[in-house]
Amino acid sequence: MIAELYVVARWEQPIWAAQQLERSLTEGLFGRLAVWSRGRLWDRWTLTDGVAMNAEWPDTFEIPEQRHKDNVRVGDIVKLGFNSEHEGGERMWVQVTKVKGDRYWGNLDNEPVVIWGLQPGSTVRFRGKHIIALYEDEQFERATEGDSRAP
Repeated sequence: MIAELYVVARWEQPIWAAQQLERSLTEGLFGRLAVWSRGRLWDRWTLTDGVAMNAEWPDTFEIPEQRHKDNVRVGDIVKLGFNSEHEGGERMWVQVTKVKGDRYWGNLDNEPVVIWGLQPGSTVRFRGKHIIALYEDEQFERATEGDSRAP
């Protein structure tokens, strides 16, 4: 860690040290509480409300139909939008590990670029309104079985 400190520019060292301290503190009980509250002390992040975005920009922000989102099960992969207060946002895939009504839990399946405090395998809690895309394989076929309008 000391060797890494010398690589960081001198004027950024206090911020870097605070971020490293936060990361080491968040590996224990505090980390579970921080994940539970869906953010961090620095660089807090939130999830994009896909339904609201689609309502505001229906021609350019498409989301899956509700019947497809209703068929999401454990093991399926969904795309969520992550927003950071300071760094912008990014869209990443999450593999669903638990479903309870309209509440979902999953593990991050991407390497975040701008969202601090998340890494592949991080647990993410979300709702159906946050799903902006489905990994369309068998889960898409499940939703269209028996639907005469399906392509």
